[in-house]
Amino acid sequence: MATPVAPSSASPAAFPIDTSAADARHPAHAARSTVAPVRGTPTAILVQPFADTVVVVVTQRGRLGTVWSASSATPSGLGRDGDPSARVVDVAALLGSSDDSDVAVLVRAVAGLLGGRSLLMTVALGAAVGADAVREVVAIVRQLLLQGGRGAAAVSGGEAI
Repeated sequence: MATPVAPSSASPAAFPIDTSAADARHPAHAARSTVAPVRGTPTAILVQPFADTVVVVVTQRGRLGTVWSASSATPSGLGRDGDPSARVVDVAALLGSSDDSDVAVLVRAVAGLLGGRSLLMTVALGAAVGADAVREVVAIVRQLLLQGGRGAAAVSGGEAI
């Protein structure tokens, strides 16, 4: 396992993931992480699927931010059974402030990638998230989901995570 590096404002540490054979069935084997620029600032992103939920951590500050939950369902009576565009995503802040509507949009957009699976997400980005940051983070999370991992469900669009 890689030795963790202390994060700094210039470069957040990557998430060390132990993929040794010690426990081949542990969900950590399906975890994917990267450090990529979001609005020019290095941003650490971790995606870890579990049996029923995907956990996503997004941080530019080297710590956890507000913890959000998102779940989606297809309301009955819409006459669009199986149509993913008919899904309604419910987003709630579990720990921290729910005042940032841009972060809520980000959480909702990431949840839309999961094909109905539940999401736990923590976000610690700079002062103004904005639409550009939402698009950049969603694109990075999509790439991490498409990299694959055992025991994960489909990304919206049919590719496996």
